[in-house]
Amino acid sequence: MAVSFATAPPAASTPSSSSTEPPPKTTVPAIILSHVDAFQRNHAADAPNSKASSAHRAAAAIRDEISQLALASSLEGLSVHDENNDHGDDTEEERAEMIQTQIANTLLRCMDSAMLTIFNSASKTSWADSISSIFHLVASLACSCKNDEEGAICKAVIDRAIQYSLVEKDVIRAESCELLGMCIGHLAEGSKAAVSILKGKKSGGKVKKAVVSSPPSD
Repeated sequence: MAVSFATAPPAASTPSSSSTEPPPKTTVPAIILSHVDAFQRNHAADAPNSKASSAHRAAAAIRDEISQLALASSLEGLSVHDENNDHGDDTEEERAEMIQTQIANTLLRCMDSAMLTIFNSASKTSWADSISSIFHLVASLACSCKNDEEGAICKAVIDRAIQYSLVEKDVIRAESCELLGMCIGHLAEGSKAAVSILKGKKSGGKVKKAVVSSPPSD
């Protein structure tokens, strides 16, 4: 069963579905959703190690496309925030912050859609491979954004996974722990980034926080 990212998912307490097609691949969210959708369909049957390696490559491709979009928008004086590509006067700092927020919110949307699919499904066999693919790519992208120096994107994903680990439904708790394990694995590959993200709140320093949607409920 492929997970749909057509619309922003409702809270887990009021599950529903939508058949609306994803937006054209011209915005940061559309770039990410297009890759995640393709990844879950093309790599669902891969072994875990192979899936992780493929997720690294897919995350790199997403970062490249987002960088190209940001550069083109900057050169043409367009706003990355406006889906209609109207002219804007964003500074480079504002543009980078908007992209960071869009990446974080889109990854949370992928997580929420995946959890909603689990919530609505009676059998794990119908979604296990697709969900695993999505979580591999979400973790890989969240923990590898080079312009996210303070780890806001990764923290947003980890925070949402922790929220899901506290709900009553056992299978959702289990899958959230799987995602947390993937994130920790990526962070362990770069100890400096791991220390910054995992100790950010204890340092007393200012840490940017991405704008995120409401926490899940069960």
